[in-house]
Amino acid sequence: MVRNAGEIESQPFLRQMGERLAEAWPLPESDTLGELETNMNRFLTLFQWGVISLHTGENGLLIRHQALPVGRDPEQQMRWCNAFCTILEGLYSCWLHAQGGGEHVVLQRERLNSISDVQFHYYHP
Repeated sequence: MVRNAGEIESQPFLRQMGERLAEAWPLPESDTLGELETNMNRFLTLFQWGVISLHTGENGLLIRHQALPVGRDPEQQMRWCNAFCTILEGLYSCWLHAQGGGEHVVLQRERLNSISDVQFHYYHP
């Protein structure tokens, strides 16, 4: 889809895919940050999508996703990473909202350490 429609144009659809995944695979209620991390990793491990670690920051929650699946075509790996991260933004946003996150809290990719190591930030702008 990204190849046909373009990266920017495909983002709403990819984000919605992540939201639909979160609805199909809801997390159990988590009482602690550790429980939330375990519950999220249970899903990610099931699909072999890597692992996350959660950390509280000065103004929100940081999600570091490591061992992100990497595209097979070396020339398209960055495009794959961007598309997959957009799906994860929808997935994580929906999961965190279902855990009691506010309506105006946003989640976005904050840092790309490598094509398989990405950090997201969940915060109130």
